Amino acid sequence: MTQEVIVNNNKLKLVFQTLNTNYGMIGIIIAMEFAMVLFLGSFSEPMVKIFGKPLLPIDLDNYEISRSGRIIMLYHAFAVPFVGAVALLFLEMYDIRYPFNLQAKYLVFSGSLFSGIGGIVFGYLIPHMFIHTVFLFGLSLSFFGGFMLVLGLFPSKSYQTQDLSEENTIFGYNFEYMNLFLTMLYFIISAAIGGLASSFLGDEPTFLAEDIVRNETHSLLERMVISHLHVMVALLITGIFLMMVTYSEIKGIGYRIIMILAIPGSLLISIGAWLVIVKFEPAHKVINVGAFMLIFGGFILSYHGFKKILAESNEDTVGIKNKSRVLLKDPVKFTLYFELIWGNLVTTIPGIYVGINLDTFRDVNAIGEPYRQIERDFNVAHWHILSALAGLTVCLLLLEHYKIKGKFRDLTGWFFLIGSIVGFGFGALYITRTPETSLTDFYYIMMNIGVMTVFLGVGAFCVAYFKHFAEKIKDHNS
Repeated sequence: MTQEVIVNNNKLKLVFQTLNTNYGMIGIIIAMEFAMVLFLGSFSEPMVKIFGKPLLPIDLDNYEISRSGRIIMLYHAFAVPFVGAVALLFLEMYDIRYPFNLQAKYLVFSGSLFSGIGGIVFGYLIPHMFIHTVFLFGLSLSFFGGFMLVLGLFPSKSYQTQDLSEENTIFGYNFEYMNLFLTMLYFIISAAIGGLASSFLGDEPTFLAEDIVRNETHSLLERMVISHLHVMVALLITGIFLMMVTYSEIKGIGYRIIMILAIPGSLLISIGAWLVIVKFEPAHKVINVGAFMLIFGGFILSYHGFKKILAESNEDTVGIKNKSRVLLKDPVKFTLYFELIWGNLVTTIPGIYVGINLDTFRDVNAIGEPYRQIERDFNVAHWHILSALAGLTVCLLLLEHYKIKGKFRDLTGWFFLIGSIVGFGFGALYITRTPETSLTDFYYIMMNIGVMTVFLGVGAFCVAYFKHFAEKIKDHNS
């Protein structure tokens, strides 16, 4: 009996030790976010249509918090823990100075839990200000965790663990760490802008950026919110892109081009978004220049990635048929690089086109009132698809980084690939439709089928991750 208790205690100790690692903390965040998705899905519109009523007795019509307020809480309840998971993976992939690495680790993890749970509970269950304080406490912890990352990444020519060879440096500093430091710095500044905007709001009625973005005049608060929303998604994707560069181990001229483009690219995107606050008219054009630089870098990386997959294969790669067979043999690796191309084609480039022609699209007299709803759909879908692409990429990176194998890994890749092609492809058609098109409903249905397929991929990813976690514990015990 005593021996059995000792064995069980050792198992429990091992579980807690594993949960205390970046790997374990990421798993906790994944479990929390998946539980949040299931909770929200229980009373979502598709579930109500299928079952005739919400699965959970939640009456949002008579809830104290407005719909826009709930959505804002929802955005942050998902986004902050997701950024926390990205930061923990970031700490795995890069050498961050001590003690900033440990401080960042525990701050972003605890901040993720407080903001995620606090945001959902306040937004949908208990509208008490104490719960809102818990949510704000989580945001604060996450912000300071990001600040610790900035300090830990501060460039240094004497930091021996960084590759300071000539081809990997700019002005004597490591290319990747310089890019990562700058991107993280811009990210923290932009997060502070969002925090300032929320403090200015006070007891004022909440609003969604997509509802006020086309107004002819905006208050300082509204401009700060629009700026914050645009730049946070863009910089998050930039950071994930840089992590993909590290994962891909790209070398030579391609690497230098990507690194050289990324420095002004992230800077211009940030400055362009910040200029929105001071009503600088060509702000979108500044953003577009930076976005084009990063898009070009993305195409270079995807080309290198596909080339690397073929080079590492021992099979015949002569001819398109053989190349396609080899590339699709591992759906996770293929999808990882495919999304760099597909995401830019269906989301980023259309967004840039609208940004360049913003005055035309906003001229109601020229394009007609029916386009107002289409413009709103475009605004909402644009950053939703970008966020979804960021999520898919991080899931695939996690599978690769932790070398998670098995059928659920492959299912994740296939579901993400098919779901993104169908969902984001028809989503692009839906948000660029004209009022006269007869295919609006078809586009909408296909888009939702694609989204549900992606959701199946998320489920497969969770099974793969936690199965790997259980096997890791079992191997240690044996």
